[in-house]
Amino acid sequence: MKLNALKTFTLWLSLLSVIMAEEPQPDYELTYEVFSLPLAAAADLRRENLGGVKMHARLIGMLENKNASQETFLLCHLSEKQDGRASTTEEFIYPTEPEPDHFMGPKTPPAQYIAPLFALPRVAQAYDSKNLGETVEASISKSEKGLLLRIQAKHVSLLGLDAFGTGVSRAPFPRFGVQKITASSQVALGRPFLIGTVSPKIAKAQKPGERQIWLAWATVTLSKK
Repeated sequence: MKLNALKTFTLWLSLLSVIMAEEPQPDYELTYEVFSLPLAAAADLRRENLGGVKMHARLIGMLENKNASQETFLLCHLSEKQDGRASTTEEFIYPTEPEPDHFMGPKTPPAQYIAPLFALPRVAQAYDSKNLGETVEASISKSEKGLLLRIQAKHVSLLGLDAFGTGVSRAPFPRFGVQKITASSQVALGRPFLIGTVSPKIAKAQKPGERQIWLAWATVTLSKK
């Protein structure tokens, strides 16, 4: 009797562990894409109000006809327990506090010295860095209507160097262009949706000719193992 009771108790423990075992969470793949096309073409495409899937398909067709360009393609894995992140960046280090000019010559120059004789090279006192390129971060969770995707994308580019000061005190400082977009939306698997625009605002970041509009898209699919 004791042996049967022990077997029954062990069986119940096994069943309880199965019931209480956490259901495995599916893994997803997020594809982040950015397409660019002329301002007039982007406005016309938006006015057609095709919806995300048809509009994305139209853009793919425009790529084949070379009426649009693909600027970014990033892919990352994510789940309900693990956020996703993908980036393609390069660190750019730049000075933030140039050191005052140094000159060769006597510490207390005679009165007839109008200016020091030799200027020494300038050395920065402090530096900073910025990651140039694209970064996308996302999280996903289940909701009553399906899947809720939260996504943030950032594009950083070096537009040029602006010089400040005069003479030997003149020093260059970088100027950056930053496009950032954040969105939260219900998504369906395999159906691309338009996040928004991440168009460069500064003329130097644009291609020659008509102003380009950058359209950012996201598509969530199940990860195949």
